[in-house]
Amino acid sequence: MANPQQNASWQGSQGSQSSQGSEGSQGSPGSPGTLKGYITADMAATTLFVMRMVTIVCTLLFVLSTMGLFGGATSFYLNAMLTSLFTFIIRLHQRQKQANINLFSRAMLTLLSTEDSGHYMLYTFFYYNQLPLTIYLLPVFLYAVLFSVTYTQGLAPVSHSSRYTHCSLIPRLLG
Repeated sequence: MANPQQNASWQGSQGSQSSQGSEGSQGSPGSPGTLKGYITADMAATTLFVMRMVTIVCTLLFVLSTMGLFGGATSFYLNAMLTSLFTFIIRLHQRQKQANINLFSRAMLTLLSTEDSGHYMLYTFFYYNQLPLTIYLLPVFLYAVLFSVTYTQGLAPVSHSSRYTHCSLIPRLLG
């Protein structure tokens, strides 16, 4: 059974997230304290989470394929970089919408140069067509792991499982 304090804290953080871009979530089928309600409340964050998980899986498959366990190392490298690139483009687009900036303006160029998503977008764009090396995937992989763990920590209070109530899902699965 979910702790009422955790549920209230989740609903408080949910209110700040819902003001960022999910106005249509009022009629969503899941109740706020359920896993389905959490996932459908902010579909943009869920989409970014799925894309980051694809980046993590492709990076791990690339590393395993360079050890000779799988074939197609270049394919895994390109998929990891491409999903990472799309993740950063979506994130930069969200910030551009929040700031209400025109796409072709000096303010957009300033946003691109000051946001971490802009830097990582340029990084992945630059190394997308380079020779596939593991060191190029390391920052992208760590960024994806960081934000995937952050998202799963938000899932923990609403998972209704006593095993995952006080910790995130990924460290529990890895340990």
